[in-house]
Amino acid sequence: MKFYFITKNRARLIVSFLIGMLLGASIVTWWVGARIDYLMLQNEKLQATLDSKETQIKNLEDNLASKQRFVVKDIQVVVSFSDEKEEDSFVQLTLERKVIEMLDDLWGKEVNTLDPTLIYNIVHNRTVEVESISYHLKVTRGPLISDKVLIHIDASTKSEDDDSN
Repeated sequence: MKFYFITKNRARLIVSFLIGMLLGASIVTWWVGARIDYLMLQNEKLQATLDSKETQIKNLEDNLASKQRFVVKDIQVVVSFSDEKEEDSFVQLTLERKVIEMLDDLWGKEVNTLDPTLIYNIVHNRTVEVESISYHLKVTRGPLISDKVLIHIDASTKSEDDDSN
């Protein structure tokens, strides 16, 4: 069966149009996917902040009801990676969340009753799994304790630690 109404020029035009549509659809899909990833990361950050603040408010209200003292009001974790190619915002955020969960009992505690060595030992040399990858945590600086507990940790994958030993 021959199509006499489709000439070579029309066929080229139709093929060019279809290729343009596919290329345009690919570019739009890539752009929308990148935007969705960015928005998901922002949503995770906001959810982590919300969870942290809810726990903080609960513990502070409990402490305020019992006494008026200088207490821990905030826990801040700074995560760095020993290998720069490992840096991933989702992994960094998840590690920060997990370390804050480890230190949840500090919210609302009196500052003068906290033991920095104990806080250090809670986090130092711990292994945390994120997205099926084990990360080894080492405390690099801190903890600094005032109304805010600040702790700096270095995260490395388990395989990196095994290679260095």
